[in-house]
Amino acid sequence: MYSKHSGIFLFIFLLSLIMSSVPQQATGKAKPQEDNRPDEIMTVKVALGNVRKGPARTFPVIDKLRKGDKVKAISKKDKWYKIRFRGDQVGWAHESLFSRTHTTQGAGTGISGQIKEIQFEISPEGGEMVIFRLNGYHPPKTFALDDGRPRVVCDFFDTSLGAGIGRLLKTKGEIIQQVRINLYKGPESKVRVVFDLVSQENSDYEIQPMFFKDESIYALTIKRVPKE
Repeated sequence: MYSKHSGIFLFIFLLSLIMSSVPQQATGKAKPQEDNRPDEIMTVKVALGNVRKGPARTFPVIDKLRKGDKVKAISKKDKWYKIRFRGDQVGWAHESLFSRTHTTQGAGTGISGQIKEIQFEISPEGGEMVIFRLNGYHPPKTFALDDGRPRVVCDFFDTSLGAGIGRLLKTKGEIIQQVRINLYKGPESKVRVVFDLVSQENSDYEIQPMFFKDESIYALTIKRVPKE
């Protein structure tokens, strides 16, 4: 037998299994002597710059940086920075790409995440879906609350909001009542997105998280299921 809203709390366990099974992205490993240094936030000053697999132009390009992007330098070899960017991606970029730096103090694992769009849809299977269009692979920490009103929370760490995203999305759905967005600044800056769910005494919730890595889309689908 399920207790009230037990589907939400079963989701926490299932989500941990899902996310632990996501393969980690391979990164370049350059073993020549690297200078360990305090983490530094750096801003890209050129229109377009290459991120490479290793600290030389002979290494293949694995990604691109654009003007205004912020990255975190985690070490340096000669004139090349080993950087962390777009959440958990790691590569090498030449120092000529960057304009200014400042030292961070435990600000997480990346600072260039961005939520470009938040969209509400009715899923074909009858549930309700919230879709996050991101600028890279940085899925949120997701958990559930049920202290009188059922809620689902997504915390996107070291992430900013794209232009035009408001603080309240009134979905008026039968399952998701509204979506609230808040910004938190500090050592662990984050965007917190809260789903306020419609409480039903005779129903539980089935929650399905999915991340489409190639498209940089994170989606949560919530369905109402009858209690057993």
